[in-house]
Amino acid sequence: MYWRRVLERLETNDRELRELNLHWSRIRSDEVARLAEALENSTSLQRLYLSHNSIGAEGAARLAAVLEKNTSLQTLDLRRVSRTTISANK
Repeated sequence: MYWRRVLERLETNDRELRELNLHWSRIRSDEVARLAEALENSTSLQRLYLSHNSIGAEGAARLAAVLEKNTSLQTLDLRRVSRTTISANK
């Protein structure tokens, strides 16, 4: 798939990759882990669009953790992503 080729560029910290549009790319929760890892080391990506993907609750949590470390990402579009709601009964 297209996004996997682009992900390889992100993993190598390609300085020309500043915007990544992955709308409707069929990214699943298990694949978000690799994306989150690549984002941890990215210093040039400024905009990431992930709307309309099934990233799951765990994927959303991984992306949130990355935002604490990544200083270059300015826009993260998560509109209409599918994620499981986590609730705790007390």
